[in-house]
Amino acid sequence: MTVLDRVVETSRISAGGGAVAGAVRRAGRLESALAGPTDAERGRRLGNHGHPKVVFDRALGNGNLLLAEMTARELGWINLLDALQLLALLAVKDARRGERAKARWLRRYLEADPAAGLRETATVIGCLDALAGPGHEQALALLRTCAERASRDRPPRAVLERELERRDKAAESSR
Repeated sequence: MTVLDRVVETSRISAGGGAVAGAVRRAGRLESALAGPTDAERGRRLGNHGHPKVVFDRALGNGNLLLAEMTARELGWINLLDALQLLALLAVKDARRGERAKARWLRRYLEADPAAGLRETATVIGCLDALAGPGHEQALALLRTCAERASRDRPPRAVLERELERRDKAAESSR
C-alpha cells in the first residue's frame, strides 16, 4: 500500500474535512516526488508511435503500403530484405509501380552481391516476375533466401556514393 493509499484510507475513516484533504494533496505530491521525473520531463517521446523501423515493420505486416512507403522514406535507407518486403507489398497493391520497383530491387541486389552468376540472376528475375502472381509466396521465399545471402548490415558502397552525390546536388541547387 502506497503512502497516498494510506492517507486516502485514513480520510475515509475520519470525516475530518479540510485537514484530511490537505494531507491527501501533500501525500500525492510526496509520492510523485518519490517516483522521479515523468517521461515528458525526461524529454522522451510519448505515445505508441515508436521508432520508424518498428512502424515500418508493422506497416509491412498489416499490408499498409502508404505507411510503409512513408516510413521507408523517413528511415532514409533500408536493408535489402526490408526492400524486398516493401517490393512484395507494392507488387500486390500497385502492379504498375511494382514493375519499376522490381528493376530497382534487382539492381540493388546485384550491387549487394557482385558474385551473383548468370543462372542465379536469371532465377531472381524469374522470381521477381512471379511476384503478385499465382506463385507469389514461393517466389518471395526464394528471393528472401537470395537477399539474406547477399545482404549486409551496411549499405553497399555504390548506394553510399549515390546518396552522397544526391546530397551534393541538393546542396548546390539550394545555394
